[in-house]
Amino acid sequence: MSKAILVYGNIASFKWNEENYQRFFNTFGKDVDVFLSHDLNSESSKYIEEFRQRYNAVAIINDPITERDIYKKYMDKFLKTHYGKYYANTPNMTKHYTNKKRVLKLLKDYMEKTGKVYDYVCMTRLDLLFNKNIEWNTLEKISNTLYIPEGNDFTGLNDRICIGDFDSIEKYANIYDNSVKVLDNGCEPFPEAILAAHVKDIGINIKRFPLDTFIIRLKAVDNNSRSLVLNSCKFEKCTTYYSSNKVCSIMIDDYKDIFFKKIVAQNRYFSWFGYNLDAGKMMLTFDIKSSIDIDFPFIKTHNPDLFHVVKDIKANTLTSISIDLNLETNSLLIFIFDTIPQIINISFYNITFTKI
Repeated sequence: MSKAILVYGNIASFKWNEENYQRFFNTFGKDVDVFLSHDLNSESSKYIEEFRQRYNAVAIINDPITERDIYKKYMDKFLKTHYGKYYANTPNMTKHYTNKKRVLKLLKDYMEKTGKVYDYVCMTRLDLLFNKNIEWNTLEKISNTLYIPEGNDFTGLNDRICIGDFDSIEKYANIYDNSVKVLDNGCEPFPEAILAAHVKDIGINIKRFPLDTFIIRLKAVDNNSRSLVLNSCKFEKCTTYYSSNKVCSIMIDDYKDIFFKKIVAQNRYFSWFGYNLDAGKMMLTFDIKSSIDIDFPFIKTHNPDLFHVVKDIKANTLTSISIDLNLETNSLLIFIFDTIPQIINISFYNITFTKI
């Protein structure tokens, strides 16, 4: 079974994450051809050659991305009618889609040069950690079909990883060129929404499959990338960690007491922390003290996406919370404050998951 793995995006996580390296090859196997498109920058470019050697990369493009940001005007228009509802970094969206287009061209040029044909082509990002390996024997080879993991659809369709034959992935990777069309037809200007509209427009079939993954989101004070999933990475006690876009910070006492701060007074993505949980029934308990009233659901599980209702929490009042969880599959549970447009300070004490 021949597989080409197309990696796109920043490789900042590569420099520290030995666990990610091992999981990558556990998931895809050692006998894969790896291709990378990366936007040249001073922080990460020095790791390109090391990446080439470690991953035995067939081809890499590390040129600066100079494509025009075509999404800002759509985002500005959207926010005029949905003020503060969402946030998206439109220059990063441009880089995201451009990298997908460029890494596909690397593969196409290599196939034309060598005549090699692949059973599967997978497009993914390097900062995606895999908690469960892909069961390749369950993925039939079907033309005009993409395999996309269940969950993480948000406003559209999961855009973190997809698998298909070359022709299907080539259509998928044309999203930058097709995005203006779907946006002009009324699509919301967010990556998952654009992807959902794109695959519908090009008439490609989607098959879902289970795959437990999460994205490395945080940078610590020593600039090491970290995930906000607290039981999946090692955190130093009483050390403050900041989100990569400096939206929030957390400080962990003993992995049960968490001190969370939203330090930007805007509605912004990635204002959360969470835990990977195994399937089953359990009780979540904790005490909470917040600098503002919390009268909205803030505890969410994925696979499927579900907010859990809790009682209202009054500002500066210690409140005890208890929630019964019944998880049919392994899931990510997060404490999420993306949509809060103000600075907040929240202390969580004695976070405990008890099987029942």
